[in-house]
Amino acid sequence: MRESKIVNALLYLILLISLLAYENHLYSYYTYTQAILFALLFLATAIILKNKAYMKEFTNNLKHNLVIIPLFIIMILSTLLSLLFFDYASFSSIFIVLLYIINTITLFLVLPIYFRNNQKFSDNFIRLYLILIIPIIIFGIILYFNNGFLGYSLEGNRSGSIYFDSNFFSIISALPCALIFRIKRKKSNKIALLLIFLLSLSGIIVSGSRGTMLSLVICLIYYIFIKYSNKNIIKKGLLVSIVIIAAIMFFKNIENIPFLRLDQGSHGRSEMIIYALNYLQGSPIFGYGFDSISSVLREAGFANSNTHNSLVDFAFRYGYIALIIYLIILLRAFFKSNSNKNKLHINLLLILLYVNMNTILYSFGGVGLPSMALTLCMGLACYEEGGKKGEKIKYYNTSLQR
Repeated sequence: MRESKIVNALLYLILLISLLAYENHLYSYYTYTQAILFALLFLATAIILKNKAYMKEFTNNLKHNLVIIPLFIIMILSTLLSLLFFDYASFSSIFIVLLYIINTITLFLVLPIYFRNNQKFSDNFIRLYLILIIPIIIFGIILYFNNGFLGYSLEGNRSGSIYFDSNFFSIISALPCALIFRIKRKKSNKIALLLIFLLSLSGIIVSGSRGTMLSLVICLIYYIFIKYSNKNIIKKGLLVSIVIIAAIMFFKNIENIPFLRLDQGSHGRSEMIIYALNYLQGSPIFGYGFDSISSVLREAGFANSNTHNSLVDFAFRYGYIALIIYLIILLRAFFKSNSNKNKLHINLLLILLYVNMNTILYSFGGVGLPSMALTLCMGLACYEEGGKKGEKIKYYNTSLQR
């Protein structure tokens, strides 16, 4: 029981720190924040796996996800080859990649076991996220109409709330749209869930993020026409209306935001992607190693440190073989969550994150909140519980209280 409370406290603390890590003033200390999050996640994993029941389930989970092992090997090999043949890696790069691998094990293989076998904690964890994110979204909306509010400023008429990056604000604002499907929709809380959705949508709008808005529209279309089984014409018509309104606001939003006007196209991102893919032809199998994309883009005169496309950056770091394995894991997670009605919220979260990962950078196993959300959701989707169904709950409840 004591170990369980410690793990719960650590995970709540991790959520709080990850939400504040991109705050406009704290972001300058992000390297230290990363180190703290890596350490806390590692500590939580060590405590969880100390329990024999969880260790047994972890072994079972790993057996069902062996495809991740060759991915780890290629990530390490790619970094070593980069150290030998290119100037983009250092010995610290190897250490960082090992940290990402350890963190991927935590988020993809270990924490899904803990979340799935502690449903009350999972519910409380989601509630805490919603409690923390709602005032952040409200602040972002206020800032949009009151530039300079409490010392925070708009970026090209785009609101980032308390964060240095409006794109980060947009994606953490979008997550509640899917998370509300994890909460039982009783009559007493339907209005509250609708308000959360509308606040979430408003946060995306004032952030001016085209990628996040597009991901939300695709997510809604997918839910209404593929997953929504209710044949009530009125309810279905209401949802379709929401999608249409969201789409109209999406296109209107693009026109009204100078920072990302249509005449600016992809804002230089397509040029970076094309340049990176052409450069990758020099080392297509193993890529150029961790953090290589940053050096290459800056040498070419680009101001950005990444292409704003997670898949392109991943391929550039580790090569096309690693990318293929990564895509297999991505697709496997999506289809597994799609086939399980109890994982609807995970299925919707994956759509949000998959679409948006083509416009901003997520790191598989990273400690930024979007990266952690992506890796954890994929792990929850791919997790196959071991043991007999009648034994599982009793098995874990007794083992945690020893």
